[in-house]
Amino acid sequence: MTLPANGKPQRVSVVSKPYIVRQTIELLPFLLQIGDGRSRTALKSLLTHRRITVNGAVVTAYNYKLQNGDQVEIKAGSVPAPNPNHKIQFVYEDKDMIVIDKKHGTLDGGTVDDGRERTAYSIALERAKRNKQNNVFLVHRLEREASGLLLMTKSEETQLRLREDAKKGLFKRTFVAVLEGKISTKNGHLTHWLKKTPYTKTTMAADTDNGGMRSELTYKTLKSNDLFSLVEICLITDRKHQIRAQFAAIGHPVAGDKKYGSTVNPLKRLCLHASKIVFYHPITGKKMEITTPIPKEFM
Repeated sequence: MTLPANGKPQRVSVVSKPYIVRQTIELLPFLLQIGDGRSRTALKSLLTHRRITVNGAVVTAYNYKLQNGDQVEIKAGSVPAPNPNHKIQFVYEDKDMIVIDKKHGTLDGGTVDDGRERTAYSIALERAKRNKQNNVFLVHRLEREASGLLLMTKSEETQLRLREDAKKGLFKRTFVAVLEGKISTKNGHLTHWLKKTPYTKTTMAADTDNGGMRSELTYKTLKSNDLFSLVEICLITDRKHQIRAQFAAIGHPVAGDKKYGSTVNPLKRLCLHASKIVFYHPITGKKMEITTPIPKEFM
């Protein structure tokens, strides 16, 4: 039994036996193989309406990476996800965790002022309570101005396991960003020492040890022109404002980031998006790789 948005029980029956995956493949191409002639549009509609499960977990991301041995099922009847203000999308969910895609401008967790602001956490918590679960727990943060993937667990124990994995380097995040200017190298590695500046509420990046935290990332340029560069960034360390501070330090602030020296704001937002998370499932031990597309406006 599942609970739709109105809170009333709705039975979801299986209309096909489980399809066993025999190769590493993204979800949509696999569905095209087993979709009984359904069009790409029809299959994306099944994903949108939460009718596809992988190993019993609802998956809505068309580019979710399947592994050999995974079981894919097509359910009868949609199970809509409550998302009243379109602030978040539920990308992956099983009995232990939730992965969401957060819209820029949305706070990730907790409450603001009198608590009336809808946050990613509060929306996920409302959903959990409708499903008779008491709480959800943020594994990591994603600043308000950025968009992209955010992982929450359904127990404090699994949250702590994943946070310990992050300390060991077993939890990795990848971002895409639009930077000001044409970056000089197609691929690069940045190392800085990051130190908070309490008066400006920013982070200072220094080339030498300034008493701050040693911070590293790698990047590759996806496309560029004389005005902007679209880059993919892999965090080696994961510090607050790390990407924003490090690229500002080399003269290429994230577009729309006035706090770190950006002088242009072409999209009326911070052009930073969390595009991929890779981690090990805290219960099954399975390696998980969840991605979300680059925002079209970045291209």
